[in-house]
Amino acid sequence: MLKNYFKIALRNLIKNKSHTFINVGGLSLGIVSALVIFLIIQYDLSFDKWHADSDLIYRIVREDSEFGNISYDTGGPYPLAEAVENDITGIEFVSLVDNNSASTPVVSYFENGEIQNKLKEENFAYIEPDFFNILTYQWVLGDKESALSRPNTAVITESFAEKMFGSFDVLGREMTINFGTAIELEITGLIKDQPKNSDFPLVLFIESTSKDVNGDSRGGSWTGTSSSLQTYVKLLPGISPESVNAQFDPLIAKYRNEDRAEVMEFFLQPLSQIHFESEFGNYSGRIVEKKVLFALGIIGFLLIITACINFINLNTAIAVSRSKEVGLRKTLGSSKIQLTLLF
Repeated sequence: MLKNYFKIALRNLIKNKSHTFINVGGLSLGIVSALVIFLIIQYDLSFDKWHADSDLIYRIVREDSEFGNISYDTGGPYPLAEAVENDITGIEFVSLVDNNSASTPVVSYFENGEIQNKLKEENFAYIEPDFFNILTYQWVLGDKESALSRPNTAVITESFAEKMFGSFDVLGREMTINFGTAIELEITGLIKDQPKNSDFPLVLFIESTSKDVNGDSRGGSWTGTSSSLQTYVKLLPGISPESVNAQFDPLIAKYRNEDRAEVMEFFLQPLSQIHFESEFGNYSGRIVEKKVLFALGIIGFLLIITACINFINLNTAIAVSRSKEVGLRKTLGSSKIQLTLLF
């Protein structure tokens, strides 16, 4: 019986070629389009979810309301990270991430006194060692606890190692990074690149031990801020972000003044929101608001509904032409269930 059903279906498809093309093509196009939209939504919602304890990871961002104008920024003063570590309770790890540079630095690799390779690299950052205790990276060579324990050391990703050295045998090698002044760096760690669905496409991590609450190191101070000076923290289990946020006003009053604390507010932005909140930036440069993804989801759902309705309407339109077949099958003893299965 099933073989007969398939035979009849195939004959009808061949007999009504234009109807088949429009009906099956429309349904297929609607389903494929909806699937593409849902895959895009799934991809964007998956950003940075693989980090261990991702629900405990936050970035410190700020809101300024000076002169009645509200603005948002990802950065703060250079000494903020150390002040947070010393004065705020409930935080397990804190790290400053500084990729501030007036121009893209040139990285060079020397061997036997000659330049073997030279390239520009904008995906770099000065970090503190606890950065690798906050975000999750897979280590190929070296150890996260000791890799950046000495000055002028660096950790690189596999893609950067391939570009610069042509191999992954990089531990102990030296290279030069030039911001106008050349700095010799020893490579003490190799890590795997983050997946594509990451807002941290950094490939070169340079040791930064410049931590000074008084703002004396590398020209940093409490009066100057930069969106490139971002501070990341990992909270202790059981600590709420609200309890940490409540401690920022006294911190600003202590190191700046109470007037400044009235117009500048620091608060924690969850790692899970860095990809979606357009008020702030990220290192990937790609922000997708959740309301956009919600709208795309509705469009995908409507595409499927529309394609199904169109499919049913077109099939209903030609059902009349098969009324004789239905009558004949009923006469020969077909039941309603059999006819339903056939159609």
